[in-house]
Amino acid sequence: MVWALPGFAQKQELGAKLPEHALQVAKHRFRVNTPMEAVLKFYATTYPPSSYARVPLINQPHVRAFHIKNPKKGPWAGINLYETQGEVRIFVVPADPSPPVASAQKNAAKPPPSASATQSAHPQKQTSSP
Repeated sequence: MVWALPGFAQKQELGAKLPEHALQVAKHRFRVNTPMEAVLKFYATTYPPSSYARVPLINQPHVRAFHIKNPKKGPWAGINLYETQGEVRIFVVPADPSPPVASAQKNAAKPPPSASATQSAHPQKQTSSP
């Protein structure tokens, strides 16, 4: 007989934990056939709000969406939760692999020297008019 440990075989995407019955529908995107309240409760225990900030993305009569920020460095930056028409979707937001803007600016090509700088470096002979 094999005993399953709670959370041992839990689904993950980019290291972010997903509810047990999450079905992948696209890259980093999942559908869950449970109410939004159950998904929110799962994430409240998995990623406590005291450590993982929640940001409401939208709150309209037919759509609810939240973002859970990942404060740690890793392959995922956050998790977006959406509920519309009774369906709950999850999107694991990948961390941005691009270099910081400051590094990109340092590596940018330097502009060519201005004409005045070139002239002062190479003075021309002045000729007098007759």
